[in-house]
Amino acid sequence: MLIPTNSTEMVLRDDSSEGAAALRVHQVISRYSDGAANGSSVLVGFCSDLGVIANSGRPGAKEAPLALRRQLYNFAYYGPRSLFDMGDVVADEDSDLALMQGELSGAVLRILTNGGRPVVIGGGHEVAWGTWGGVRAYLGEDQLRSKRVAVVNLDAHFDIRSTPIPSSGTPFFQIANSLRDEKIAFNYICLGVSEVANTGVLFQRADQWGVEYVLDREMQNYDDSLISEILGRFDLIYLSVDFDVLPPWSMGAVSAPSTMGVPLHVVDGIIETLVASQKVMAIDFAEFNPNFDRESLFARSASRLVMAALR
Repeated sequence: MLIPTNSTEMVLRDDSSEGAAALRVHQVISRYSDGAANGSSVLVGFCSDLGVIANSGRPGAKEAPLALRRQLYNFAYYGPRSLFDMGDVVADEDSDLALMQGELSGAVLRILTNGGRPVVIGGGHEVAWGTWGGVRAYLGEDQLRSKRVAVVNLDAHFDIRSTPIPSSGTPFFQIANSLRDEKIAFNYICLGVSEVANTGVLFQRADQWGVEYVLDREMQNYDDSLISEILGRFDLIYLSVDFDVLPPWSMGAVSAPSTMGVPLHVVDGIIETLVASQKVMAIDFAEFNPNFDRESLFARSASRLVMAALR
């Protein structure tokens, strides 16, 4: 079910006595409204780590939406986009992962239909199947065929595992299969891939499918030409960010920490450039695990990337 965000659970700073230019996110963000969503960025939380557990990861990512909002809501905000918060998709007594993903798809579709840009905070990377469901429903078969649509994933892992039970390791396998069934191109670009975190089978599958990828060791500096080349080839982008793409020393609070990772400033620059292009339809963030945070330091780094997606 979808429940509203409760900001009373947060400690919020107020500098508004210094004027209108001293506002923070919590002072400019509003509860979501269909009629006001056009041209805005809309937060949605996805409180699930069921896919992480199914993938033998460390549970706890379901608590990420609240942990990240506690930081994000206190960040200074300069615009230019209006901000809304739709609340969280949470499990009830009868929920399973597929039901939660379906509800997220509906929320993403609703935001897109009303002209907003969904910014989804997971949860495990099973969030991607839910976000994609909304993107796909919004585009429909005609646009998926006529537009050049890319799935860009900033991630240490391909997440194209083939297992009987869907998990945080399968979302892009699921997306690929769903498109293949309709004979629609699967334009998948994975940035920050770790050679030691993906088996040979996954690299073989990526090569067979024509997946474009860049290894983490090849992304230690920001390369504007890489992102410009992607933007030049595609009309629309669904962007997914797994926080485990970051180095373990700057992001240890994830379901499966990286061994090398892509520096925070590089990931921030990629998100900022992609979002500024106006080609990004929807964005989700995955795998932050507050159980392994210390004094909310990792939550602040993660929230900095979410902020880049909101602007």
